[in-house]
Amino acid sequence: MKQILVALLILIGSLLKAQHSEDGWTLIAHDRQPYFAPTLANGQIGITPGQHPLQVQHVIQNGVYDVYGRGQGVTNIVKGINAANIEISINEEKLSEAENSDIKRWQQFFHIKTASLKTIFDYKDLYHVEYSQIALRHLPNTFITQVKIVALKPLNKIKISNEIQSSESADVISSEFQTIKDIHLLSAKATSPTGKHILSASNALVINTQYCDTSISAEINEETNLGFTTSIPKGRCVVFTLISSFASSAESSDPYNEAKRFTLFAYLEGVDKIIAEHYKAWATLWESDIIIEGDIQAQADVRFALYNLYASIRENSEASIAPMGLSGNGYNGHIFWDSEIWMFPPLLLLQPELAKSMLDYRYSRLKQAQQKAANLGYDGAMFPWESAETGEEETPVWALTGTFEHHITADIGIAFWNYFLVTHDTTWLREKGYPVLSEVADFWVSRSVKNEQEEYEIKNVVCADEYAENVDNNAFTNGAAKAALKAAIKASKVLGKSTKDEWGIVAGGIVLRTFENGITKEHESYKGETIKQADVNLLTYPLGLISDPNQIQKNLTYYSERVDVGPAMTHSIYSIIANRLGNCKKAFEYFEQGYKANQRPPFGVLAECQTCNNPYFTTGAGGMLQAVMNGFGGLEITEDGIIQKESCLPKHWKSLTVKGVGLNKKTYKVEH
Repeated sequence: MKQILVALLILIGSLLKAQHSEDGWTLIAHDRQPYFAPTLANGQIGITPGQHPLQVQHVIQNGVYDVYGRGQGVTNIVKGINAANIEISINEEKLSEAENSDIKRWQQFFHIKTASLKTIFDYKDLYHVEYSQIALRHLPNTFITQVKIVALKPLNKIKISNEIQSSESADVISSEFQTIKDIHLLSAKATSPTGKHILSASNALVINTQYCDTSISAEINEETNLGFTTSIPKGRCVVFTLISSFASSAESSDPYNEAKRFTLFAYLEGVDKIIAEHYKAWATLWESDIIIEGDIQAQADVRFALYNLYASIRENSEASIAPMGLSGNGYNGHIFWDSEIWMFPPLLLLQPELAKSMLDYRYSRLKQAQQKAANLGYDGAMFPWESAETGEEETPVWALTGTFEHHITADIGIAFWNYFLVTHDTTWLREKGYPVLSEVADFWVSRSVKNEQEEYEIKNVVCADEYAENVDNNAFTNGAAKAALKAAIKASKVLGKSTKDEWGIVAGGIVLRTFENGITKEHESYKGETIKQADVNLLTYPLGLISDPNQIQKNLTYYSERVDVGPAMTHSIYSIIANRLGNCKKAFEYFEQGYKANQRPPFGVLAECQTCNNPYFTTGAGGMLQAVMNGFGGLEITEDGIIQKESCLPKHWKSLTVKGVGLNKKTYKVEH
């Protein structure tokens, strides 16, 4: 029955998803119901377009947290000031109040290569609109909306306006209209729910008459909104750009004036120039790309997933990626193991400098992790299950994961070691990598308990399979602890430091339990019940602790039949394992099962699970990309750096090319 449900969900998803261009770079939508928009993000701000034309659903400013709403007593990422809505009015007839039937010939084009969303539609028989929305990659605090309005009939006194509005977590306390060097600015200041942060936005309009057949005389509105009033003869047009910039006290001591400076800078640089610089920045990112020949749908899906990873983080930002990226406040915008196990690996292969920012996020919060370990009677550093601004534990109290899901500390150590294996940056290892790895190792020594058989056990944990709480000797927790301890030992040797004896003793003695038939046991008391997500199978990939093909196959068969309709990334792991066992047909089935049923219309935005609607699940995108690169592509991080193992492709894929890999930007190819 479960297989039938999954197949049905995949079929429904395939019927509702967007069309795509023949080069796999553009997603095309023709329907707004239901509507899950791609998030326009640049690693600092994330803007999610609304269902209604020229409206924005919400704005996320990375790193801004406060206690409110669904945070349930812990911090929640703040939805910032909504400054990017645009209203078009004719004789009090407002576009924002239009019925769906008034919006005709609506289409949207998400251009993955340029990270821009273009929308076209007609309003009744009065005017035609084309507009593009971009979160500028090279200007992290600035978002632009370019609009072209063509009169289908003579339009007398058409009014264009923009009003800066409060959001559910940013209450506007003041706004002002001012003119600086003939530049009209509308700016606003808001407070976060408890007053912890000041948020601000500042907008300017650029009216571009050179793109039209006639000059437009515009009357600027100097009110509480920013805009202009004009008349447009039939067949003529008006073109303008709204520049919106955002700042907060999380990054600036004077966010109100800083937002104004950002907008003035973009305005005086010129619209054409800032768009060109944005395109250039994304072109640089796309030097690291995944190219699938023979399956244009998979090509578009994979590029969309890769876009969402690239869009969620910036170089040198000391920021990481939440499960939903910058698409909203799902999971409170907190940082979990999703970052190191699921999203970090694809970025490490393709964009090591972006991946480094995720590690900087953890390194800068090492002291808080040390304090958490001390508070619970352990040595070293114990990283929180949910982390936000401060690096302290941010998991709601009712969730036992915050107190007992300890494998995240090992996951972080493994990520730090893998970064070194890819970059061989010994200076970084000495200054940042080893201080974390050594503290992680000390934690696992103090966390483990020696039994009468001289084995080391790790008791009372929440598993990676979170259905299992407060159990002993979880397979993934124990395996990850082993891997992290071994990584610390290797890092010591690289740096010529003396290795603590207990690291090796505990690493060699941590138990991995099995059933009598040799199948790895998920935890001490496991009896075959349904699991939430991959756990035991993670010992094969990414940990590489189980290498015997017979045991790998037995574990895969056993646990794949017991997994619930859980988060997307589980089947990505199954796909990689099946590929390495040489079963390419099954690998492709798992690959599609890991994301197809999770796609939401009209663009194929990923939800966390097959039956929920909480996009964009960037964790799932990370798992999917690992299935492609580490499964079908055969890429693996080893002591010798990145290597390519033998792998197989689906029959209809002619070739798979992964280009721009590692610091040397190498190209790897698999073909039939």
